[in-house]
Amino acid sequence: TGRPYNADKPNKYTSRYFDEANGALYPFGYGLSYTTFTVSDVKLSAPTMKRDGKVTASVQVTNTGKREGATVVQMYLQDV
Repeated sequence: TGRPYNADKPNKYTSRYFDEANGALYPFGYGLSYTTFTVSDVKLSAPTMKRDGKVTASVQVTNTGKREGATVVQMYLQDV
């Protein structure tokens, strides 16, 4: 089921695969592709943002591989 095993909660079903680690196999954002990409020319409309503010981001994504493909650009924000 993908759910972590809980020894304190009996289950009427059994499985012989509960001895595996519950940690993630890959880091967040990891993905396999048949091509490669470069991300460049990252621009933000402002270096900071107020709580109810807005910042626009733009990037240039280039397929540098030999096959067609698609990728997802991720941006993370942190409240400091």
